[in-house]
Parts: sequence; C-alpha cells; structure tokens
Amino acid sequence: MNIQKLCTDIATKEDGLEVIAILKKNNLWDDTKYWKLVGNNKDYNNHSIIGSQQSNPANALVEKLVNSGDSALMLNCLEKGIDPKSNEAPNNLKEAVATFFNVEDGRWIDADKTKKNQLAEKYCNLVVTGEKGTGANPTYTIIDSAEGQEPEDFKKTFLSLTQKNKSGISFVQGKFGMGSYGAVNFCKVDGLQLILSKRNPSITEDSSKNLWGFTIIRKVEPTQQQRLPEWFYLVIDDEIPQFDAKFLDLMPSVYPNPYGLKFEHGSFVKLYNYDIGASLRSNITLDLYNKINTLLVNPVVPIKLYERRDGFNAHSSISRLDGLETRLERDRSSVLANGFPSEFIFNVENQRIKGKIYAFKKYSNEIEKKLVDTKKYGNGILFCMNGQSNGSLPPSFFSTGGLKYENISKNLLVIMDCSELEPNYIFQLFQNDRERIFDNAFSKKIKDVISQELSDHSGLKQFQNEWKGSEVKSQSSKNTKQLFDMLLKSNKTLANLLLGGNRVGNQFGDKEVVPLFESNFYPTFFKLIKPSLEAHPREIEKTRNPKINIITDAPNDYFTRPMDPGSFKVYFEDKEITDFDGIKLSGFNGKWILSLPPRGETIQKYRFVINDDSRIDSLEEVFFLKLIDKKEHLKPTPRRPKDMKGFPNLIEIGKDDFEQYDIDKYDVLKITESIESYDYYLNIDNSHIQSYLKNLKDDQIDEAKNQYKLAMSVIGLILIQDYKKQEDPIPLGEFTREYTRKISSLILPLVRDISTV
Repeated sequence: MNIQKLCTDIATKEDGLEVIAILKKNNLWDDTKYWKLVGNNKDYNNHSIIGSQQSNPANALVEKLVNSGDSALMLNCLEKGIDPKSNEAPNNLKEAVATFFNVEDGRWIDADKTKKNQLAEKYCNLVVTGEKGTGANPTYTIIDSAEGQEPEDFKKTFLSLTQKNKSGISFVQGKFGMGSYGAVNFCKVDGLQLILSKRNPSITEDSSKNLWGFTIIRKVEPTQQQRLPEWFYLVIDDEIPQFDAKFLDLMPSVYPNPYGLKFEHGSFVKLYNYDIGASLRSNITLDLYNKINTLLVNPVVPIKLYERRDGFNAHSSISRLDGLETRLERDRSSVLANGFPSEFIFNVENQRIKGKIYAFKKYSNEIEKKLVDTKKYGNGILFCMNGQSNGSLPPSFFSTGGLKYENISKNLLVIMDCSELEPNYIFQLFQNDRERIFDNAFSKKIKDVISQELSDHSGLKQFQNEWKGSEVKSQSSKNTKQLFDMLLKSNKTLANLLLGGNRVGNQFGDKEVVPLFESNFYPTFFKLIKPSLEAHPREIEKTRNPKINIITDAPNDYFTRPMDPGSFKVYFEDKEITDFDGIKLSGFNGKWILSLPPRGETIQKYRFVINDDSRIDSLEEVFFLKLIDKKEHLKPTPRRPKDMKGFPNLIEIGKDDFEQYDIDKYDVLKITESIESYDYYLNIDNSHIQSYLKNLKDDQIDEAKNQYKLAMSVIGLILIQDYKKQEDPIPLGEFTREYTRKISSLILPLVRDISTV
C-alpha cells in the first residue's frame, strides 16, 4: 500500500462517500484492526464528550480556526527558544500577538495590508469545496503552515479528549482539552474528518525523522449492545499512517482549483460534507464571512477565505478576514451613529470587564441599506475572551428587564471584553462549548450592570429619539380620527378601558437640538463638574454608592479604542482600588460618571488618575467625600407621559419595510415601547387586507382602510393593557405581532360585514 498516494487521494476528494470508497478499496473501512477509539480510553463512551460540544456549526468551525491561531503563536514562541510555560513567555494572548507579530496592542486595525495577507496565507486558510445549492453540505478545509505535529504526537494533540496539553500556557485560546471535536458532529457522512500534519522543520529536533502523518476520524453507529455511537481514528500497523515527502500540492491555486501550490509543513484538516446551515451556504466571502467576523472579534491572525466551488465566483473567490473590531473601526464613520462607539468599564467581584456600545445608523434608501447592513456586524451582546466570542445575549435583551429599546434593538451591538477575568471566574461565566454563558449569580451581576448602563445611557436615548423622529409617519385621515372620538364618546366604558391614564401614542414633541461634541484624540482635561475640596467635601449618605460627575474632552471610546487607548486608576487615600467592586466609569459626549463603592470612613479622600502614551504628566483629580446619616426623602411624583385622549398616531409600513421591522405579509400590527411612548407599526400590505380591498368598489376602499386603522388601534390599546399583566413577558413587539397575526384574516370581515348582518 502506497501511504502517500492513499493520503493525497483522500485529501483531494470533496465528498465523504468518495473517501469511504477509497478506504474500502484498500480494505481499511470494514476491518476493525485499522480503527482505534478517539481518546484511547475504553472505559467510557467518547460520544458523551464529542457529542456534547458546540450546537452551532459556525461556532464549531471557528474552533478549528482558533487552533490555527494557537499553533502560529506556539511556533513563534518555540522558534525564539522560549518555553511556552516559562516566565519568559507572554502573559496573555494580546501580548503574544504584539510580541511575535509586531502588532500594536495585539490588534489588527492598523497593521499593514501586505503583512496581514502574508500572515493569513501562512497561518490560517479556510477553503470551501464540494456541494453547492439548496440543501448542500460543502466541504471545508483549514490549512496552516505553523507548528504542525509529528505522527507519534497525534494521540496527545489532535486525538486527545481529556488531556490538557495547553494547560499552563497563558497566551493560547484552546485550553479545554477537547481537540475541537465539536465540528465532526456536523460532518454528515459518517462524521468524516481528515487530519494531516507535519512538524515545522524550524522546531524539529531530528529532521531525519520529520515525517507526514495522517488519519481519518469516523463515527460508528451503536450496535444492539450499545446506546451511543463511538468515534474512531484510522491506524495502519497499529500506528498513525506516515510517509516522507518534502511537500504536497495541497494549497489552493487559482480559482477554481483548490489544489496545486506547495504545502510543506503544518496542519491540514478537512471536514467532509459539513452542514453549515441554510443561511451560510452562499459564497464563503459573503454570509459565512460575516458570521465568522461576529465570532472572532479580534482573531489571533487574519484569515484567508477561498471559494473553490465551480460557478461560485460571481462576487469574489478570495477574501481576508481581520475580525469584527477591525471592521467596525474601519467602517465607523459610515455606519455608526454620532458619538458611538461608547464605552463603560466596571468590576464585578473584583473582576475587570470592559463594555463597548455600538449604535448603527438608520438607512433611508437602498444605497444606505446595503452600507448599513447590520448582518455584517451582528447585534445583541457578545461576551468575548481574547478576541473570540464565548457567549452572547440576543437583541431581545434590549427590550426586557425594564429596557425599552425594542424599536432600535436590531441596530444595537454591545461587546463585552472579559479577557481580564481570572481563570476561576472564566469557568463561572462561560460554558465549555464557548457558545453560552452560565445563568448564575456572577453572570446575573454582570447583566444587571449592563442593563443599568444601557438604561441610563444618554447617547442611546438621544439615538432612539432621532430614530423615531426619522420614522415616516402617516397622517391618519380626519375621518378616522372622528370615528375614533365618536366611538369613545358613545361608550364611556370602552373609553375608560382604553384610555384610563395610559400613554398610547407617538409623542414626539419638539426635537431637542443637541450641540455637537468635539473631542480630542488625547484629552486635555478630566474635571469634576463640582469641585469637592477638603474644606468643603461633598456629602454622601451612608450605604450609598457615590457617583462623581466628570466633564472631559476625551473620545467616547478613549479607554478601549484599538489605537493608543488611555488608562485610569482610582485611589482611596494612598491605596489603589481600581479593581474593587463598585468601581465603574462610563460616559458619552464629554459627560462621564465615576461610580465608587460605599465606605465607612467619615471623611474620604480619592484620587482619579488618567494616563496615555502622549503625556509625561498624568491628569489627576483629587476630591473629598463626607459621610452623613441617611436623610428622609420625599418620594418624587413619578413622571408620567402625556395621556393621549385620541387616535394613536400610526406609522404605516409596507412590503419595502418588512426586513427592517422583522415582519412579513401575514403580520398586521407591531407595537414597541420606547422610553417616551408606544410606537404603532401598521402593515398596510398585509396579504389578507389587500385581498379584501380588491373586492371593494373604489368609493369603499378609503372607508375600509380607515376602519382597518381604527380596529387595529383599539385592539392595540387592549393588547398593551393585557401585556402589562404578563409575569415574564416576551418583548411587546413580538407579543402584539403574534396576536394580531392570528386574526389578520378576520379583521375587515368582522368590522364591516357583521354590521351589515
């Protein structure tokens, strides 16, 4: 048997069935002596580990890319003669990227394009081949020319399940010891995966023994004696198949050829018939590119993506991915609302977390729609470790727990950088699949801080008001409003039911003129709005968390920006308390708030220190607080929006707005709650309504439309009241949309035809 030919034949096939045919031809597929258990432990069923990893195919695929990044860092560390577990090694991933690749602060935003292309081609390539079209399961290959592994080391690296071979190495991502086996669950033909590798000669002790090794991973379905499937890997003569060759022609060549260029060392991992999901089967440089971007906020190395399916090059056949952070920074002037991104930094259980808020502009035409496409950037809340998303919260978070940003939720993205968490807190927050966060006391504290920050954020409130002000508002006909007034006058019970002190309409009022904020890249001042001197300290009630109001000319992302970020420290007396619970710093357009933990001392002295690379002397503010007994406060009269004793101001939307408002032709009414009002979005292109109108005479159509608006306004008012009674409600928009969708076919027949009966 020619081992090299066997390997290259398998490596150049794009369908798992062809791989099986080759193995059967060589009498390898059916003979159990050629297959060993992954993990090499017969005492447990390995599917219990392999089958319980990532539930999302894109997340599982990203783990393979993360492994390539880790391999690149390990190679550079070893080439420099540094023990990866020693004190000489970088302390964290960002430091490693900055040291080994000479990238400022470990971020790619300002790195040279040529350099990024070279690093991507060397260290991380993703090639798609095979099937295309509806229901297709393409084949994905991940190639790097980095560390590579010797055949005898496969068992403790590629084929390990519980060995933590990266334990003690502080600058790599993959430390869970699972070998990134989540991906094989999505290989639809017997879980087939090819692993091919050769140790990099620059770190090989004995070059004469530097051989290629390869194996095939497969899933074997359970027999009558077993409950679960098991996973095996290929061996020949009881060892990893191996051969000697200077190079293999397996690197992608000119489109559409996926092979042809020299592959000399490193790792080649091929996932056959991979179920990537219906929404990601298009050209790899489109939807999958966007998805990977949201999962790799700042990758260890840039990634080169190759589309090599015949007929799939209409858009592009090759692209480079630099990560979401770089993309957002590059596009910020064209896609972000004024003043964003905005940052907030806080501590929970003495653990530092940095948040960044992005608000995407609302488009007003098709050109802007393509530009400000939030699918490119994502939305919701991403929790990141070392540049990789490890969990998320959906956009619905922005309209729950007292938050009222449902109408702008699709255009909000919050990135939480959790890279400074200590190991025990990492495992408290993130689950092993790196898809979800735990629901526990620690995560609840974090979510509470995020929710409070978003609720109080002046920039988000301003953004929402501007958004609402730009809505295309229809002027409801005079006749419709008169009908509504007549209805309420004729039925006082109905009037009390519908308008009993409730806010119901879109109350825009006069648009507030917000002065333009001008920042300095390197701020010139951070000052207390009201000085708090030792002779006249600010009074703080006992047990309260002091909030210090600060004005500055610093940019809104001054402490978290990719280039030359600032830093701050907080001192109580002479002791630094920057990382203490209760410390939080946030701001927008020059107005910042420094939150402090409560203390028991009567007179308290604090020092707030700001630094960046531009200054010799730091910016400092010294202030004093005086603790006093808690005062009796009269409860303020709650501010109540204006009652609208009349017809709600409906916002008419049609088929061109379906995507923006997450509705379709069967939806009728979607009501969202913002800070100041309820917003009624009425679908004038509902298919049932349009069908009904077609059967009317011309002089009846306007009347029917007014009746439609009237009926849905009344129903909407009732639904709002019902919604308030829900114990654990879904977002109001979803609640009203689902309910009215069910009755869409009956609305006009009920309103018009019953009266004639």
